[in-house]
Order: sequence, then structure tokens, then C-alpha cells
Amino acid sequence: MEASKFGFGSNTPPAFVFNPTDADIVAHYLLPRALGLHNPHAHAIIEDDPCSAPPWEVLKRHGHEDSDHAFFFGPPTDASSRTVRGGVWQRRKGNGYEDTVTLVHPAGGREVDIRHRRHELAFSVANRECEHAGYVMHEYEIVSPPLPGTVLTRIKVHKNAYRPPAADAGGADGQQADLQVPGPEQPGPSQEHDPATNGDGFAGAQDGALYDRR
Repeated sequence: MEASKFGFGSNTPPAFVFNPTDADIVAHYLLPRALGLHNPHAHAIIEDDPCSAPPWEVLKRHGHEDSDHAFFFGPPTDASSRTVRGGVWQRRKGNGYEDTVTLVHPAGGREVDIRHRRHELAFSVANRECEHAGYVMHEYEIVSPPLPGTVLTRIKVHKNAYRPPAADAGGADGQQADLQVPGPEQPGPSQEHDPATNGDGFAGAQDGALYDRR
């Protein structure tokens, strides 16, 4: 999705997209949040519970009605399913996918392995015959070293995802949800376009942040 939709400047060309990999998400957004570090690019992640409403409402609430994904910091939960108005998020079978990102601190070069888990959930619309509605949720958490309590959620939207009738799209009372569009002049990197990354997809360390090691 266009980087400008995530607060990376209103003049950012549409060809420049914000589509971080799992390693990027963990290294540059989840880990700084879990450690309480300042992150100048945190504006790309929405502060809201992604299960507070059906996904199309949550996305519209934050100006992502036409986006194919959005990112959230919300309350952690171990529930395998989450019922919201109009449907349910259901965790897919298994204990989640685990992987390791090796980071190196810019001061001293000390390496550390960050083990993270990604759970996947699919949204089903109530009273519809189809099993899933075209919305998938990925939940990222760090499991080693143990940093519990911080979960970053990504909602991905299929191009043919279910959309409710116009009369219901604004919420239970039929009113249109307020848009909360990120500030257009907030600076920050996307993988493809930020000059501070020198073309490698990673910004320089700030305030004790860690590099992703390649």
C-alpha cells in the first residue's frame, strides 16, 4: 500500500509502498515497542484494538477503507477466537509460525537473536455461507528473550473481501465512522524509498534502536 497512507509524507509518490516483511515488523516496530524505546516511525502503527469492531469498520475508522493492509498495537490476548459485532476472528490450527531475526547493536556490534511467533486468524461474517470473508489477521509477539504483553497486529484484506451494505458500513447506529488519517508531514522510512536506508530497506539506529543484520 502507498507509504503516504501510513504517514510517510503526503508528497510521497504512489509507487513507494509500505509493505514490511515479518523481519522488518519485528525489528523496527515490535521490538522497540516491547523495550519502551523511542521510535520516530511509530506513526505507521495504529493505536487501537483491531477486534473492537468488524475489520471493515476498524480500517475505515483510520482512513484505510481502501487499503490492502493496516497495522495495530492493541491489547494482548490468548483467546483462539474473538467475537465482534457481525462475525468472529478464528485462529487457524497450530501454535503459530516461529522464526528468528538476528540483530546487531550499532554500538559495539553485539548480536542478539530475537525469536518471534506469528499467529494467523481469519474473519467469518455471521449468517453467511462462505467460511471466510477475505480478512486475515497476523499477530506478532516476541517469545525469546521473553517480552510478554506486546502484540503487533496486521490485518490483510483480499481484493474480493466482503463489504457490508452501505447502510451498515458506518457502524451499528448507521453513522459514518470518523476518519483518523495520519499526519501527512510526518517523516519516516518505507522499505523502498527512504534515503536514510541507503537502499537496504533499514533506517539508521536512533535512541538505542537495533539494526537488522543481513
